[in-house]
Amino acid sequence: MAKRSTPAKKQPPVAELRARRSALAECIEEIRKQKKLSRQAVADRLKTKRLQVWRIENGVTDLGADDVPAWAEALGVTVAAIYRKAA
Repeated sequence: MAKRSTPAKKQPPVAELRARRSALAECIEEIRKQKKLSRQAVADRLKTKRLQVWRIENGVTDLGADDVPAWAEALGVTVAAIYRKAA
């Protein structure tokens, strides 16, 4: 008897993923600047290094979905506000 395979979930194209990450990074930086927060201030709130904030904002490091709530709190906005701006 042949194994039944489940259809593979179609993944978005790489370019689309990069665009989403870029939009999220730009959104994070824009909110930080609107709130007049330095990268160091955000890093202190996140208990991380300033370089990590720079890496996220510049798309060098991806911001995981699990990390968005902490970033939202550090920036003083809701998670929905971050995703709404990034959309």
